[in-house]
Amino acid sequence: MGDLAVWLRDNVQADDGPEVDAWTLVRTALAAGDHLEAALENKPLPDSLVVKIVRSTWDFIAQGDYSLLKSAIKTETIFPLRTLFTGLFRSTNRNIHVVTTNYDRVAEYAADSGGYIHNTGFLPGYLRRADGAENLIFKQGANLARTVTVWKVHGS
Repeated sequence: MGDLAVWLRDNVQADDGPEVDAWTLVRTALAAGDHLEAALENKPLPDSLVVKIVRSTWDFIAQGDYSLLKSAIKTETIFPLRTLFTGLFRSTNRNIHVVTTNYDRVAEYAADSGGYIHNTGFLPGYLRRADGAENLIFKQGANLARTVTVWKVHGS
């Protein structure tokens, strides 16, 4: 998270007023040695600043994520998680649950590269929504599809 903290410090542009005041508190906490989550906790951040932080976080993560996706498409990447999924699916299990604190999509790419469905709690598609996703059931033919359900505790 240290690299992300540096990225945010250098790339989030707060607007005058409450955004600047709140962002100054965060930057001061980071400069004092707080880790990113501690620097952000319990600070009155305007919603507009939170949106900027989230977008900038994605900009940072997307750089590596895009490289990993390109590598996965070219089948250059061997995902250790895929090997784990394959082993876990050598049973009657049709669904594996993975809990991750990561914002990236490594678990999803690992599932895809193994030929499994991944479910992140959102409706399938490029522009995903949560409404109705809790009722999704994936099938391959008449059987339930082998599905990797990915739970992201940070909510990404």
